[in-house]
Amino acid sequence: MRDEFKVIKILEQDSIVINGGLNNGLTFGQEVEIFVPGDEIIDIDSEEVLGTLDFIKERLELTEVYEKFSVCEKYEEREVHIPSPLSRVLAEATPPFAKGGRTEIVRERVPLRVNDSQKTSRVKANRTIELGDRVRSVIVE
Repeated sequence: MRDEFKVIKILEQDSIVINGGLNNGLTFGQEVEIFVPGDEIIDIDSEEVLGTLDFIKERLELTEVYEKFSVCEKYEEREVHIPSPLSRVLAEATPPFAKGGRTEIVRERVPLRVNDSQKTSRVKANRTIELGDRVRSVIVE
């Protein structure tokens, strides 16, 4: 079974085709990622190559899987409040100034305390998806 594929067709702004399908063990709903290989990561003690720190352009879901190719699309989940009929009636009766705002949970990355002289940059690439871009299955445990 091949575990790396390529983007072979761009259908629309929201869907692409890759050259992997049922014959490669891919299944409907499976997640794949478009990536650019990064620098090798080497263990500082054993000097063993541990892998590469790749640049992930996008994560997509397989929405149509054929024998030798698949269609991939991106989906995002978000919470949507759907008021009950009673709350809609109450909302109409409430004066505009009394209607409250909403609460959101925001997740943001915070800096670490690191030795600046030991920092190295990671491979950065254009996030634009192009024909020939490399694709692989996402390992979910």
